[in-house]
Amino acid sequence: MDGVLGVRSKFYWDCVFTKMTTLAAVRRVDRIDVDGFEALKQALSDEVSNADPSALPRGFQKGSAVVAVVIADDIDPALKAQVGSSRTKGEFAKMFFPVLVDAHTGEATYFKKTPLIGGVYYAKFRWLAERLSNPGTSTAKEPLSWMGAFLSIWMLLWAGGLIANILR
Repeated sequence: MDGVLGVRSKFYWDCVFTKMTTLAAVRRVDRIDVDGFEALKQALSDEVSNADPSALPRGFQKGSAVVAVVIADDIDPALKAQVGSSRTKGEFAKMFFPVLVDAHTGEATYFKKTPLIGGVYYAKFRWLAERLSNPGTSTAKEPLSWMGAFLSIWMLLWAGGLIANILR
């Protein structure tokens, strides 16, 4: 792939105790349309599958994500509307977060809402998307996933209550 790739594996207590391998990609193209987008999505999704060599199977508190920033002179309006209005579906415990940047205006288009499925990661995806699409504008510190922190604490309290009942 032409562009810049970076990979990071990190354990997130605030994302329901999950190890996430994130592939960040920035690519400059003349034009992006739905077919080119789907081909890029498939290539990057295959790439992130090879990035984490641990034996733990994907889905067992382990996931992977791609944050793909495509800077283009010409963006298909249908693709731009699709990326901005709906979550891009991936596979089980394998997410894809696209960002389309208009090379002329610098405007970044990505999904700004927080979906129920995979929502614990979206604060982190949006933060990375902002840093990659417009460097220097976002904070250097990765944000806390409040949804994930709530779920993590709730799980700990639930497990503690379960253990306390067993020990009685």
